Amino acid sequence: MKLWVGVAAAAVLATSIGASAQEAKSEAPAFDDKIVCRKIKETGSLVRKKKMCFTQSEWDRMAEAEHKGVGRLVDELQGRPSGT
Repeated sequence: MKLWVGVAAAAVLATSIGASAQEAKSEAPAFDDKIVCRKIKETGSLVRKKKMCFTQSEWDRMAEAEHKGVGRLVDELQGRPSGT
């Protein structure tokens, strides 16, 4: 009887571990969430670079935010009279 309970407990444990492994596989990052590392030149240095790692979707969001920021700056500067 005790042996049967031990076997049943082992089966339940193995099933739960298998389910956890399946969940971990399904939670693997998508292609867009693959980590991409880039070397970025540091301001004020001719040779020093900093390694930055983000997911591809984060790189895309940063590029879009930078593009919008530059667009706002250009719009603001075009609205001002020259010499001020």
